[in-house]
Amino acid sequence: MIIMKILFLILITASIFFRILYIWDFSIVLLVISCVIPIFLFIWVTYLKYALKINFSVSEKTAEKGQPFTVTLNVENKSIFPVPKAEAVIEYQNTINGDINTVELYFPIQSRNCQKIDFQLTSKFCGKIKIRTDFVMIYDPIRLFKANTARNIQTEITIMPAYQEINGYISDSCYMDEESSKFSQTKQGDDPSEVFDFHEYRTGDKPSRIHWKLSSKKDEFIVKELSMPINEKTILFADTRCYENSEYTLPVFDTIMETLMSVSVFLLENEHPHYIISYDSKSGKFTDTYIDDVKTLCNFMFNAVNNSDIRYNKNPVAEFFAECSDISCSSFTCISHEADTETMMYINQNVSSGIKNLVYVSGNSDEKNIPDFEEINIIPVTAGKIPQSVTGIEL
Repeated sequence: MIIMKILFLILITASIFFRILYIWDFSIVLLVISCVIPIFLFIWVTYLKYALKINFSVSEKTAEKGQPFTVTLNVENKSIFPVPKAEAVIEYQNTINGDINTVELYFPIQSRNCQKIDFQLTSKFCGKIKIRTDFVMIYDPIRLFKANTARNIQTEITIMPAYQEINGYISDSCYMDEESSKFSQTKQGDDPSEVFDFHEYRTGDKPSRIHWKLSSKKDEFIVKELSMPINEKTILFADTRCYENSEYTLPVFDTIMETLMSVSVFLLENEHPHYIISYDSKSGKFTDTYIDDVKTLCNFMFNAVNNSDIRYNKNPVAEFFAECSDISCSSFTCISHEADTETMMYINQNVSSGIKNLVYVSGNSDEKNIPDFEEINIIPVTAGKIPQSVTGIEL
């Protein structure tokens, strides 16, 4: 652009000298054209700066971690003037650590046209991705002038944690809640309030389980199979704090969320509804969410990723038990980046359960001094290595 401006300055200067030396009409025409073109191009660019309407759109509110997702830059130009070249500089960042990345787009803008410029982004870790325009630069046809427009146009998308298949063990005691209103769909039990299935009478079946009305219709003995009630008092506690301004910030947060989701899916696959307790920075309160299907879990994870406060400066376990001093449940599992004495002491003193787990997520595999509590199972997890670390967990 500097070269073009120098050339036009030389052209105007030469036109002035040409007009002084020669009095022909052509010299006047050349001088007028040399002066009008830059003025016209400046007006062109300035008008388009305010005439263009630019915004973002995304097809979905969420995307999978590690998978590319499409973002669309929508450009509307209702004027009669086209833009032969436009340059967009777009910034995007994961709000968990705030690191900014940029992408540059180059495209023309047609007159009286609405066009969509698609580009793809990807995120290695879960979190809320904010996307904004640093600027959109437009140029005149000969690139003599330029103008910035559409600064700070924003959109966002939530990157959901991935599910890792884990191998665990659910204690038999977790299926012994006689007051539960939930029943297994795959396993039979001894609860007479719910019928699991029917089968023809076999040697050893109890006569008391014969369904007499159905047997009279079938002309053979039909026996009821009773259902197994499912305990609903398994609790997962999510401590989403992690390292501040560190290379481990995103890996640790991502592993905490991914571990939480993997354990929750494992429980659902084994027909075990449960509660997840977490701190919601948006409301400033602890919430307990009842998880009984995948849809509910996905909704919870969406809110948790968007509303988690990784720099919450208090111990959430201590804060929670200050409000709720006694919990009785079949199993209690806390997922945190810390395995300190204070956390384990609060769990040990305030949770009445036969199974107490502390899943400790660290940024690297270096062993650290972890306090020993006989009543609590300490399960160290290295960031990004969930299946290997959580194998054998008892819930």
